[in-house]
Amino acid sequence: MTILILDQTTSFLCLGIYHQGTYYGRNSLVLGYTSYILTELDNLLQYVGITLDDIQYLAEGQGPGSFVGRKISNAVIQGLLVNRRIKIIHFSSMMARACTQVAWGKESQVLLHANCNHFYYGKYAKEVISESLIKKTPSRLSDLTNTWGDARAQEFYPHCNLISLPLDLSKILPFIQNRIQLKKFNGIEKKSYLL
Repeated sequence: MTILILDQTTSFLCLGIYHQGTYYGRNSLVLGYTSYILTELDNLLQYVGITLDDIQYLAEGQGPGSFVGRKISNAVIQGLLVNRRIKIIHFSSMMARACTQVAWGKESQVLLHANCNHFYYGKYAKEVISESLIKKTPSRLSDLTNTWGDARAQEFYPHCNLISLPLDLSKILPFIQNRIQLKKFNGIEKKSYLL
C-alpha cells in the first residue's frame, strides 16, 4: 500500500509517503507555494524510489487553516489526479495537530485562532468528536488542561499548551489506514482524460 499525505494548512508544507510499511516525511517552511510543492514532492518520490503512478491513496488535510495553502494544494492534487486512479481521503488538519501532540487514541482538544476573536475548537480521540467555530467564551471550553492552541489562542487562554509546528503526519496514519480498511473515501474515484 502506498499513500501520499499532504497538508498545507499551516505555514509549513507537510508531505509524507507511506510505502511498504515505512513512513517517509518532509516538512518545510513554505516559500513559493505551487512550484515548491511540486519540487518537494518530486524530491520525496525520488528519495523513496517510486513514481506518482505507484501512489494508490492520497490523504489531504482539509483545514481549518491557511485558505491559500488549501486552495493551492487542492489545485496541485487535481493536476496529480489527471489520468490516475487514486482514492482520496480527507482528514481534519486540526485532528492532525491533535495527533502530533498526543498519543493516538488519547482524547485531546485543539484551539486555533480564526479571526475577530473567534476560534476553531476541536475535540478528538480516534475520530473527530466535535469541531466548531466559537466566540471568545472561556465557559464553552470544558477542560483546558488537555488543550493545544496556537500562539494567538494562548494569548486569550494562557493555560492551553502551545502547539508545536510543523505537523507530524505519521501520527495520523492510523486514522488514514482505518479509512482505507473501511473503504471510506471522499468523493468518487476519479479518472480524468485530457482532450
